[in-house]
Amino acid sequence: MSLTYEPLNLNHVLAFRDWGRHTDPRFDDYNFYEKTVSDCEAWLAWKTGGGKYYTVLLDQRPIGYVSFKRLPRLGGRELGVVFDPNYVSQGYGSEALQTMIRRYFEMTNYTKLYLSVARYNIRARRLYDTLGFQKTHTTFMKYDNPRNGMEMDKNYFFQIMGMVFFYVDHMVLRRSDCR
Repeated sequence: MSLTYEPLNLNHVLAFRDWGRHTDPRFDDYNFYEKTVSDCEAWLAWKTGGGKYYTVLLDQRPIGYVSFKRLPRLGGRELGVVFDPNYVSQGYGSEALQTMIRRYFEMTNYTKLYLSVARYNIRARRLYDTLGFQKTHTTFMKYDNPRNGMEMDKNYFFQIMGMVFFYVDHMVLRRSDCR
């Protein structure tokens, strides 16, 4: 079984409705909740309005997508990746990113590719390190999905005035460091 890639289209998005669900509440934002065709059309228009999106297919079944969002101020693009939870930790993300990053540098004049990753997403962070991304700085974002009883690891989360925030590591991959 090998992966193929196509520009994201509505048929792919409609297939996302059959994806599994992340059970860890920290990854709830990665679950796909759109159900109706009109919801899927709106989601597709929203996503593709700010960059290029590619579906990752395994035997013609959409199992993920990779995005390259515009970053005009930085002179490059920001990488994004989401996979069906049923296909996580099986090597597909690594294979897809290696292929898509190589294509990005082959097909553009950009010398850098950026990404932002929630510090609590340890699995993704390890993959980005392996691919050669280097941390440039850390910021934080408001966490909109805190769950009652969810353990707040101080390495990843903090609270101010009753609001929960999480650390975000910003990374860059230079064309010369692409592996």
